[in-house]
Formats: sequence, C-alpha cells, structure tokens
Amino acid sequence: MKKIDNPKVFISYAWGSKEYQNKVLSFASSLSEDGIDVVIDKWSMVAGNDMGTFMEKSVKDPNITNVILLLDENYTKKADKRSGGVGTETQIISPKVYESVEQDRFVPVVFERNSKGEVCKPIYLQGRFHYDLSDDQNYDNEYMNLVRHLYGIETYRKPEIGRKPYWVEEQIEIKPLYTVRYDSLKHNKSEAEKKEQFEKFLHEIETKIIDYSKEISNSESDESYLDCYAATREIRTCFLEIIGKSAYIHDGVENVADFFENTFNELDEYSGIGNEICKILIHELFIYYVAWLLKKRMYKDLGYILGRTYFKNKPSYGGEYGNNYHLFYSGSLHERLDKAVCETDNKRYHSGTAKYWISNIDLSFCSKEDFIFADLMAYNYSLYGAEYRESLKWFPITYVYEEEYNSKMTHFARQLVSREKMHKALSLFGYASEDEFKKAFIEIENHFLNREHNDYRYSGCYASAPVLGYYIKSDQLGSVN
Repeated sequence: MKKIDNPKVFISYAWGSKEYQNKVLSFASSLSEDGIDVVIDKWSMVAGNDMGTFMEKSVKDPNITNVILLLDENYTKKADKRSGGVGTETQIISPKVYESVEQDRFVPVVFERNSKGEVCKPIYLQGRFHYDLSDDQNYDNEYMNLVRHLYGIETYRKPEIGRKPYWVEEQIEIKPLYTVRYDSLKHNKSEAEKKEQFEKFLHEIETKIIDYSKEISNSESDESYLDCYAATREIRTCFLEIIGKSAYIHDGVENVADFFENTFNELDEYSGIGNEICKILIHELFIYYVAWLLKKRMYKDLGYILGRTYFKNKPSYGGEYGNNYHLFYSGSLHERLDKAVCETDNKRYHSGTAKYWISNIDLSFCSKEDFIFADLMAYNYSLYGAEYRESLKWFPITYVYEEEYNSKMTHFARQLVSREKMHKALSLFGYASEDEFKKAFIEIENHFLNREHNDYRYSGCYASAPVLGYYIKSDQLGSVN
C-alpha cells in the first residue's frame, strides 16, 4: 500500500432521513478534523448543479485518492436497482460508474444495518472487504483502521523478512516425537480438549524433573556437578516447546503457574543434590516463561504469574498465608554450580550460574537480551508490583550482562512516557488505575531521594540492578498521548 500524505476522499451515500444525513455529515467532519480533505455534495455542490454530473466528476477526479461508499439498506436497494446517481436525493455509485475506474479506490463502509441486524451490500460489492461502523462499541477501533487506510498505512503490517536462523542447519536436539506431540495443541480441537492435553504435557515435565532429582547421587563430585545440571537441557527444551504452544490454550497461564507451584512442592519433599539442581532449573524455567510473556506483550498474563499467591505444602513461619513468585528463586542454592562454572575456565564470575545460563541460552526461544529483561522485570515487579508482599526482593543474577544504554529494560521504561504504554503496563504491575501506579512509583522515587532504597548489586560490583525509576520520573508517566 502506498503512503498518502494528503488524502482527499469523495463520500457516496443515500440521503435517507434528516437524522441519517446529520450522521453522515458528522462522519465527514471527523475525517476532516483528522486531516482528510472531504468532498461531499452538501459542502461542495452549488444550487442548480446536476447531481449525477457532480458525482461522476468527483469519482473520476485524479486528485480523489479514495471514494467512500457509506452502505445502508437504502443505499443497497438504490444501487441494485441501478438508480444510483439519479435524482436529487442520492449520491449512489452505480455498477457502471464503479466499473469505469480503478476499483481499489472504492472503500465500502457499513454505516447502518437493516432492522434484522444484517449487513446490506450492493451485489457488485459482494465479496469486497469492508469497514464496519455500524457497531457503536467497535466504532472507534474501526474508524481508526479506516483512517489509517486512507493515509495508506496498513493496520497489520507484514514484518520484514529476517535472516536465516543460525539453528536451521544445526542438528535438532529435541526428539521429533516431542515436537509432533506438542504440535497437537494447535489442532482444531475443543478448548477443553486442548487444555486437558496441555495440563498432561506439563505434568509429564513435572514428572521428568522429579524423577531426575532422584537419579542424582548425593556423592556426586564437584567435577560432575556441572554435567548433572547440563543434563537438564532436554527437560528445558521440552518445557520451552510446550510454552511456545501455550498461546493456543485459553488461560494457559494458570496451568503454567500450577506447574511451577506443584513441581516446587514435589521437590520440597526431598533433599540433596538432585533437589538442589532441579530447584535451580525451576528458577531458570521461570525466567524463560517471563521472557516469553514479555516477548508476546501478554502483560495481563504476566501480571497474573507475578501477582499470584503460591502456597508451600511445608510452609515456613508466616508462609502459611502464601508466597510470591520469590518461592522459585534459588539463589541460596547456587554455591556449587557457581564454583563448578568458575573452575571450567579459572575465572571469578559474579555468578557462575548466571554465566552458565547466558552462555547456554536457547536462542530459538528467546535472545540473551530477552532473558535478562525478564530477570530484571521480575526484580522490578518486586519493587513496583501491587501484589508483591515479601520484604526480600527478587535479585536478578543476570543483570551484569545487560547492555545498560541500549537495553530492553531501558526502552520499556522510557516508553512509559506514553499514556497508551503506561495504561498497558497497569495490568502487568497489578494496578486498576493510573493514579494507583503513579502513587507506587512516587513512593519508590522518594525512597531514592531519601536514600532509603537499597541497591541490589554484587559485592565489589560498581553497577547495581537497574530500576524503572532510573530512566523515567513519576511526573513523566503517561505525559504524552
């Protein structure tokens, strides 16, 4: 579609009642206010001019970029009777006129439906795509799509073709059987059937994790500890394959939240190296899931997974009232994995676990930047989230690998200056109104000013984990329409 800087349209319609004519003029006025030059008989004709001549001249005028056909039952009857363009109370495009010019110029718009609620379109327009302004509830959305079209802007733009993925020519690690089974979630089944199958697949992953935790011997040496964690890769791959299909499942986020809660509680029944390794895996998988929800901009689902209360079967003191997602944070268990990773190349990383995760990202699922962004958003929710109740915040162990000045975190924070972007972020952070979100934002901001905020950083590291408030101030939130 070619972009049009100065659109000029001719409106074709049937006069109808006085009320209907006023509705048409109101529509024309809206287009005019939105920068579109409108040609319509009531504004452009001089008394004594021939209606048919005016209409045909307007339709064939090369300066007219589009002809809008406002369709209702009256218009359709006149057009099908070939009475369009004839008489003093009609500006109907006849089939003859329609076929005499380039048809892409015509834009059918359903303006009113008949008494049965049916769309009325002339025979020669049957099968043509139309915009529907007959539904008051959906009027604004359809009107904006129409205006975009008149300016030559696609509502749904085809993305640019990217480069061939690096993994196309690599050997596939996952067994084809898994892929085929999980693809069944996309098939044409009932919602109940797909949800049941989704739950089954997640339960299989839960079972794999529990079984693997029992296989690992407590006598495993430091040398083999890293190999034990590396062996969880197949489980991770299966989990990510399932998550990649979860968009086909209604409220699938609830099933995934149950998966994390249930798996953690199953692991909590045991102790030892296997339990430790699999809890670290749960931590990793949780970040991957947050990354996926962020990539898909599924902020409502992300708000659910971060705002939900999770219960332990064996609660510690106070935990009987439930825990936040911090339950899946495994920071206290990283010592041996940190040590094993550092020993592989004799380097002292701030976190060997974070280094291992970043070095072994599943790039077919998300990028390194996506993964770090997810870790940071989990941290920021623990600061700004409406439903976060624990005093201990989520420490984003991967933050040292973020490109501070060109990161997804930076872009996300700075875009909150847009009222639209901020409004979408409300569901992520669990707020019902902009005022509630701003109030929470100001509270954290005051903690910064009063030096009451404890920076989360590694010992001996200059940079601290970034916070939204570093990049945008409370008075900037939603300040731009």
